[in-house]
Amino acid sequence: EISRGRFSVVVKGVEKQTDTVVVAKIFELTADTSSHIQREFEALRTLRHEKIAYMINAFKPQGQPIAIMIQEKLQGSDILTYLGSRHEYSEQTVVTILTQVLDAVQYLHWRGYCHLDLQPDNIVMASVRSHQIKLVDFGSAQPVSKLGSQVNLPVNGNLEYIGKLKRLTFAAFELIN
Repeated sequence: EISRGRFSVVVKGVEKQTDTVVVAKIFELTADTSSHIQREFEALRTLRHEKIAYMINAFKPQGQPIAIMIQEKLQGSDILTYLGSRHEYSEQTVVTILTQVLDAVQYLHWRGYCHLDLQPDNIVMASVRSHQIKLVDFGSAQPVSKLGSQVNLPVNGNLEYIGKLKRLTFAAFELIN
């Protein structure tokens, strides 16, 4: 087991055909969770971007009250753990990471989605050797039209992180421009 969420458990596994390490996000199917699971599946099945963890496969075993999404296994830790484990890091490192987050968010918005749960746990280092990140956990993602849409904000977001992310985003825009 790697982590637990509001609706799922994430476990590490190996795809037998290719001997590739993957993660499986296992959901318990109930009347309350099925629309949430379907929304996450719909978002992930169409998103293809180098800064977004991709879904390899998804299925529902017959006769079982579960659904499973197989995704790529990222090698690094979440962004807060990564930065906290370093003795020091530069402004350039932070700008590089924030620029990648903004690139992923811009792609999501271009494709008509809002992530709605950006926090350090959902920004993961793609590798232990580089400063490349990927966004994960699209359980709160919602479609938004080009003209704008009203969305229901998730109750699982951390307001402290949301406020900090807004301030960091504005600071990164100022540094870039």
